[in-house]
Amino acid sequence: MRACTTTICSRFRTGAVRPCFPSAAVVRRPLVHQPSVCPRPPIPSHVGCLDHTSRGLNTRRMVVVEAALAGPALAVGAVGLAALLAWLDAVNKSQKPQLIYSATSFNTTVLSRCPTLHSVYQCTPFLTNGHVETIVVAKARKAPGVDYRREILIAQDGGAVAIDWEHHDDAGKDLPLDAPVLILFPGLTGGSGDSYVQHAVLQARHAGIRAAVFNSRGTAESPVLTPQFYSASFTGDAREVVDHVAKRFPNSTLFAAGWSLGANILVNYLGEQGADTPIEAAVSMCNPFDLTISNKQINEGFNKIYNWNLAAGLKRIFAKHHLVWRGHPGPAQPHLVPSVTTIREFDEAITVHSFGEDPSARALVTPMQLLVEDPLQVSMRPSQCTASARASCKFC
Repeated sequence: MRACTTTICSRFRTGAVRPCFPSAAVVRRPLVHQPSVCPRPPIPSHVGCLDHTSRGLNTRRMVVVEAALAGPALAVGAVGLAALLAWLDAVNKSQKPQLIYSATSFNTTVLSRCPTLHSVYQCTPFLTNGHVETIVVAKARKAPGVDYRREILIAQDGGAVAIDWEHHDDAGKDLPLDAPVLILFPGLTGGSGDSYVQHAVLQARHAGIRAAVFNSRGTAESPVLTPQFYSASFTGDAREVVDHVAKRFPNSTLFAAGWSLGANILVNYLGEQGADTPIEAAVSMCNPFDLTISNKQINEGFNKIYNWNLAAGLKRIFAKHHLVWRGHPGPAQPHLVPSVTTIREFDEAITVHSFGEDPSARALVTPMQLLVEDPLQVSMRPSQCTASARASCKFC
């Protein structure tokens, strides 16, 4: 049998044992009941309570730690699941652009030089919804910071527009005088300072093309000299800008590209001019061809957000030039501008009076022009125009 050495307190057990203090003696006695195990010393009742309390605290600590770890784990799992669903959604919606055209030699040649039109457009995860993409890009995309030099063009009616050209202090970086020129038509309230315009300017330069940004009256801090803004139905300024650029660079090929309302003005101008224009080719992006339908849709559902935002932009531009309208005879109602909330309300207060239109007429101008017999349209959505109804469809 093995002897086991124990130390016990005389308060809890009598006999020839040492008390619990330094001079206490050690009692050695044989253990017959468990030869290989040393018996545990007795635990005071208050010590047992403390032991249970300690175990409870440890248990609670473990529960808190597990909960703290479970929160981030669930968050990571949720983010991972959302990313997976977004990726699957983007893959499902990625497709080739739909091309609507007649197989003329011109259209075939254009398409052969645009390989991206034949490849699948890869949607960006989380940005497959049109509203989400519009808002995120507008808020998150940064302008690259293009330096411009400004040219003020005085129109025949006494008004003024600003043409911004990319500027480099180093003359060695300038493009040749005969380099192609691309005239850019920004959207409503847009101008040379907007990020999408600046990115287009840089992309044009990388392709060896000189870009000229046409800033409509009052946009991009351009001056307003007469009580008149701009309109989709007014192509006078566009015509003067195109002619001016063509005269300044007589040996250059002229191109044009427009977004939204700028595209509408561009297409209207090209339709009016026909073959009598120095522009060799043009691109129309996000064009609200039928303004009557567009006006109706922009007042429905979530589109109202865009309506309010664009109306606010028009109000900010007008506020910088409101003195031009002060005391000017005419039917315009500049005092109503601070209270307008929609584009239509601003038009009725200011725009329609600039061009002699009747503000009581609800129909808007629809500058849909048939530019060529068999134009080319690129769309990411199925077209509603069938071959049999093609005669009534006008594309650019």
